[in-house]
Amino acid sequence: MTDTDSLLWFQGLMRVAADVSGIKVVHGVTPGTGTAASGLLRPATDELADVPALVLGYGGAVVTPGPWETQKHTVHGAVWRSREFIDTAYAELVTDIGRVLNAFPGRAKAYAVSAELQSALITSFGSIDGAEWPSGSNRWFLVLPFELEVVVRRAVTYSPS
Repeated sequence: MTDTDSLLWFQGLMRVAADVSGIKVVHGVTPGTGTAASGLLRPATDELADVPALVLGYGGAVVTPGPWETQKHTVHGAVWRSREFIDTAYAELVTDIGRVLNAFPGRAKAYAVSAELQSALITSFGSIDGAEWPSGSNRWFLVLPFELEVVVRRAVTYSPS
């Protein structure tokens, strides 16, 4: 593993996210604090001009050590749509469930950007909710959150120190 392998597979996930039908832009996230902040990803821009947008953020991992170390990472995702025409936006977000589900299985290795990446699969969707962005702007969006499980396996040689 090189120091940048985790960045490579994360960028690969962003590339797959860009393949979700109808998505105009893919963002990383603006860091937040506390459990409420991690529940709804915020775009890494103060001005969310192009929508629908898909936002991805890293959510932690469980690592099982051994000669073949297994890492199970959680990546949070969210599709953002303008709430200007709420009935249309809501219907589109419901349709986005299928669009997101269709994009990842065929690209579960994120275009083979890292030999250690085993799979990147959708594991859940959250409730569609409203969000103001940026805070205090009175610009409202509807947001569909989801989670990915990313499995990475790598050979590890342990040596006594």
